[in-house]
Amino acid sequence: MMKNILWIVILVIAIGLFGYFYMNRDSDSTSGEVNNILSFTKSSTVSEVMNNKSFEGFGNLIFPVDRDFDGNTRLDDIDDIYVWYNYINDDKMVEIVNYMKDEVDAGNQIFYHIYSEDEMKADPEKRNTGIFYFRGEPGNKMAILNAGGGETLSLVLDNNADLYDGALMVSSSWDGGYENVVNSRLPLYFFIGEDDDYYGSGNFKETYQKLHDLYIDEGLSDDEIDNILVLDVRDANYFEEHGFSSQHAGGGNVAHEEDIMKWLLTR
Repeated sequence: MMKNILWIVILVIAIGLFGYFYMNRDSDSTSGEVNNILSFTKSSTVSEVMNNKSFEGFGNLIFPVDRDFDGNTRLDDIDDIYVWYNYINDDKMVEIVNYMKDEVDAGNQIFYHIYSEDEMKADPEKRNTGIFYFRGEPGNKMAILNAGGGETLSLVLDNNADLYDGALMVSSSWDGGYENVVNSRLPLYFFIGEDDDYYGSGNFKETYQKLHDLYIDEGLSDDEIDNILVLDVRDANYFEEHGFSSQHAGGGNVAHEEDIMKWLLTR
């Protein structure tokens, strides 16, 4: 895998249907007849999307898998399904599911199981785990987005930091080691609310200081460290100004911070 074409961005804040791992949904909880609807609208229901023939075999994984909800819920009334989201864009929701359908109908695979058939037969819950793949431009950078499991990034980097050009951790917690990150000089950006209502900011502060100290031990100057290691802790005013009552949920606003995205994409 070429290092210069792969990026990893882990968002603990679930943002909807983009490239996420989903697991453990009861496939019968929103069961319905298979349909051949050609295009979805705001009045389309969750069940209609999940049971569309184009999504056969993975339609139940398009929506959150750890919540029970009415399959007759319309796409323009879906807020209750996404408990961590302050803002659901109905038009974007419809655009995404239609994009997914168009991709499949054009012959492009968008869902990949990560377990073998034998593994899924031995443990049926593993059948409800996989990756949604959204194609970009060949040769350009890509992102792996994982909703509801951001701590996983620290474990990934602990094992394979040299595979990535940079990483952004948002509203999460560092549970991995430090050695491989330091040895690879991996650019790493931490973004969190001072009073994040799920994790707090203490873990990120401690992790930043630990990595900073290790880089000092490696002989790096403060300027060199600042170029590859950033701790960005936002106060309550930041989230209030952007309409978030939850600092944890508000971490998703990082995607709209042009300076941070530029930092990440130019490492």
